[in-house]
Amino acid sequence: MITTVSGSSLPTSQKNDLEDDIDIAPHTADCYLANEMAKLSVRDREKVYHDIHGITNQMEESPQLIQISLLALDEQLEYVKVKEAYETAKSIDPTYVSNNDFRLQFLRAERFDVKKAASRLVLHFRIKHELFGREKLCKNITQDDLDDDDIDALYDGYQQILPLRDQAGRVVFVSMVSYAPRDDERTMQARCRRKFYTKCVAAQDEETQKRGCVLVIYAVDATCVQLERKYMRLYSEVSEAVPLRIEAVHFCYHHLVWLSNIALFKLLGALFTAFRFCTHYGTRTDILFKLQTYGIPVFVIPLTEDGETTVAQNKEIWEQRRVYERRIEKSEETTKVFQIPGRFDILLGRGRGYHNHVGNVKLRNLILDLKPQYNSSSKSEKKPLTENVVHTIKKMPARFLKLEAAGWVEVDDEEARLKVSHTFRNLKLVNKAQKSETRPKKQMDDIVEEPSTKKRQKDETSTKKREKDETFGRQFYPTECDHQL
Repeated sequence: MITTVSGSSLPTSQKNDLEDDIDIAPHTADCYLANEMAKLSVRDREKVYHDIHGITNQMEESPQLIQISLLALDEQLEYVKVKEAYETAKSIDPTYVSNNDFRLQFLRAERFDVKKAASRLVLHFRIKHELFGREKLCKNITQDDLDDDDIDALYDGYQQILPLRDQAGRVVFVSMVSYAPRDDERTMQARCRRKFYTKCVAAQDEETQKRGCVLVIYAVDATCVQLERKYMRLYSEVSEAVPLRIEAVHFCYHHLVWLSNIALFKLLGALFTAFRFCTHYGTRTDILFKLQTYGIPVFVIPLTEDGETTVAQNKEIWEQRRVYERRIEKSEETTKVFQIPGRFDILLGRGRGYHNHVGNVKLRNLILDLKPQYNSSSKSEKKPLTENVVHTIKKMPARFLKLEAAGWVEVDDEEARLKVSHTFRNLKLVNKAQKSETRPKKQMDDIVEEPSTKKRQKDETSTKKREKDETFGRQFYPTECDHQL
């Protein structure tokens, strides 16, 4: 007898063994996964390798593919036998259940495998019914739908979402195991609701739907405890119920006692995720370096130089989301808000964090190529030139984003053009400063000019303002310089 779990097949006898055994030998999981991996084609094994290392190629979508897949999904749902929660939701609000944008999330999560998407959709409503009840079955869960334990779990810092995507443009979730609460039924239910909510929020972003997400489990300096199988199974089931594909898992640990739990993680999850499960053993410095080679932005992992977990970054992100949700509830918010900017988006703001963002660097490189043309243009010719730069950036595709109270919002074309024009002028000033530094200085070793009091005060004011701007940039977008490995 075979039990199907989100597109993978695990022998029922093996699942029963997991329930009865106290410890699972690490080689048991490795041998099982090696045998299953050997059944994959060369192309599929290469795809696994690419997903892990963040060099995955985004699947090309066409209107025809989406339309055909949505119709096929409708037909496939009729073949699913056990779908009580799905039918209940359909009777409450058929427009919510049959919404094409909603269903498209599940198709993208399964890379347009209609059969797997139907299974995930049905599981989604079953888990949602178990976690939140019938009254919330046909609505997007918000923070106001969570109870006090759920909110504590959301803000406690155990599971955090990074403010930067990885090199493949995927959202990165980090589980700080040292912050994990005791595994009892109350805390586990809260953690499951937290996980369901955070993953569904991330899945509302189209880029995240297409690219998936990455999970980093950081267990360095954390005490290893024997995990309850029933809670691990429930937690794993929640991952398979949300419309978000986990493309890679990185488990980081410093002690070999974690090997038994690592084996459990591999065996309880879907094969798709288990194939993409990487382990990293070593000190904090070693592990952060390893993660960096996989395209993970380690300089925004919430750790101090002493290895302590920080929560301010996580709190800021979810407070912004709560503002946005309440505005939507009151029909006050019409502007689309992005929780995590795209890798190539242009961020409007001051400070090193904004300056060093990949999209901003790409914009400056583009402007450097056009700078001679800009310098030789008249004032009336410069405006069309900056407008063309804006259109070029948007065709990449990329957006010009500005941080507001509810999150990142896209600015209009005129504000984006002013950003481009400002960058042209700034690069001009930087080049002038560099040229002046290369000129030979006069020999005045024996002459020292004391700056005036007014000039000293002006320099001090300018320095304080610059430090304030840079601090603001790091608050929301830390840079690699701010996190020494």
